[in-house]
Amino acid sequence: MIDNKPKILFHYTSFQSLALIFKSKKIRFNRLDHVDDLTEAETFEGQQLGQHYFISCWTDSRLENIPLWQMYTGFTGVRIGLPSDMFKTYKLDGKKGEQFKLEKNGMYYNLRLPYAGPIKVDDLFTADYAIMPAFYGSDFLQKMEYTEDKNLLIPKVLSKGADTITISLDVFCKYKAIEWTFQNEWRFILHITPIDKNARLSGSNKIGDILPTITKDFDFLLQDYYLELKEDIFNNLEILTGPKCSKGDIEIVETLADKYAPKAVISSSCFTGKLK
Repeated sequence: MIDNKPKILFHYTSFQSLALIFKSKKIRFNRLDHVDDLTEAETFEGQQLGQHYFISCWTDSRLENIPLWQMYTGFTGVRIGLPSDMFKTYKLDGKKGEQFKLEKNGMYYNLRLPYAGPIKVDDLFTADYAIMPAFYGSDFLQKMEYTEDKNLLIPKVLSKGADTITISLDVFCKYKAIEWTFQNEWRFILHITPIDKNARLSGSNKIGDILPTITKDFDFLLQDYYLELKEDIFNNLEILTGPKCSKGDIEIVETLADKYAPKAVISSSCFTGKLK
């Protein structure tokens, strides 16, 4: 478990994204191979694991961050603040260690109980992909570590034995180069793997048997994923308008908040009127 889990997380984003968050009441998870640091998707063995990881990036720093304003809003977007436990939690009770056989689309998955996670049990896999429930423990929300250690930045994830290959993914998607320290990043992580439909021809219908291994190139068409926010989460929403927002921009934010989040606290950046 994360002992120092922040109570509030902040996300710099555009007006368009804010409107979509309001309308859908969901947060978008982007594929790791589409984020700002493209080297994050690499492994020592040359595998591109980014297409199997979907993340939502936040920071725990209440202190305004000029590079984040510039990179993600162009100084004219917003910074939102939400409780770190922002997502809905779905549960399936059961004796600890007991397994629940989830069956659909001619496939099955043995789910370890008790289950509690941000995804409905019935949505853990589809005909096209499976979501690995890493959120059982502390892996769903991670504080990024910044390092110069190349063994952590481009990790070795395969260990070959005489007759086996062991895959270690616990060191992946958790480290960034020290040059990115300014982000003070916390990220939510989903591990989503495509179903290898050709492997189903072998006759197996167990999810674990028909997922492509990371040693195999496999194009994954899924580009993003959305998780549902808690019903009352906008009651605790903070909105900071960007340093170069116009009066019209602020009116748009206020209009959206009046409709979707009337209890939101809206304020202006401390850099308003101070940047060229």
